[in-house]
Amino acid sequence: MKLSPRHAKGPRIVSLANMKGGVGKSTVAMALSEILALRHNQRVLAVDLDPQANLSIMFLGTVAVDELKRDALTINRAMELMAAGQTPAATHYIRPRVSDLSPL
Repeated sequence: MKLSPRHAKGPRIVSLANMKGGVGKSTVAMALSEILALRHNQRVLAVDLDPQANLSIMFLGTVAVDELKRDALTINRAMELMAAGQTPAATHYIRPRVSDLSPL
């Protein structure tokens, strides 16, 4: 995959969706994130909106995801706070450099 210069400017949004389960959406999202970050030196923000949190589990592990759920630091909770007129702290929801593939 080669990114042309026109793709290098400004943020780009890539969305993966399919109503059927088990088709590899989370796996593709993780692989695409890794490729863009590690091979193309792009900054990537992966947002997991699936209640099953498979993408989050792939990046963070089950223990970390369980801790985030226990502490109500989920996207769902952030949206509830915003709907109530509150501003959630982005640092509570964003985990930088979670990939373990960078040594490869």
